[in-house]
Order: sequence, then C-alpha cells, then structure tokens
Amino acid sequence: MSNEVIDVLIGRYNALPSVEKMSGSACYVLTTGGAYSELPENSSPFLYRAARFCIANVCSTPNADFQREAVAWLDETIKCLSPFKMKVDTEMSEEVMERLRKVKRQYDPENFFKYNINISPE
Repeated sequence: MSNEVIDVLIGRYNALPSVEKMSGSACYVLTTGGAYSELPENSSPFLYRAARFCIANVCSTPNADFQREAVAWLDETIKCLSPFKMKVDTEMSEEVMERLRKVKRQYDPENFFKYNINISPE
C-alpha cells in the first residue's frame, strides 16, 4: 500500500466528527492475493483479483440524529480514496456484471446495499 493511501486514511480518520457521534467506526485493511488471485478475472463475480489490498470503511453511530453527518463523512472518505481504486476492464467484466445484476435484482431490487462497489440492479 502506498504512503499516499495511508496518508488519506489517517487524514480521514483524524477528521471523524467525534467519538461520541461515530463510536463504531473502523477501517479494515485486508491483504489479498493467494489462490483466488490466480483465477481469471471473469471466473467469478469478484472482479479485483489482482488487488493487493481491500479497504473497508465501517461507519456507525449510536444515535440516528448523527446519521447524516456519518454518511457525509463516509462519502467524503470514499471520494478521497477513489483515485486509488483499481480499474476494471469493462468489456471483459460485462458478463460478470450481468451475473451480478441478476443476483442484485433478485435479492436487492430496491438497491438498499448501495455503498462501496455498488451493483445497480439495472
């Protein structure tokens, strides 16, 4: 992971509104690789097989009054990390994406789970 990504993560977590408002927030950095990275990109719905790290930001608040602020912080964090996202070959992955859309239409047609890498049902 580059120093730039680490600096962004530290900066964003230093910018948390307050511990009282977002006491359940966390950043998980998972190393990837191993056997699944040896499979072809389009062999399953997981499109980022060449990635070395997966970053998951979790944002929770003990009080619904702080939800808007928590979501704004998370949206800004995602925006700040977006220059470091892997690019996916859209032509190669279209078959995989259609498989994911089919699952999304069946299990999440209202697009409730829309953060991180969103798969639109359409």
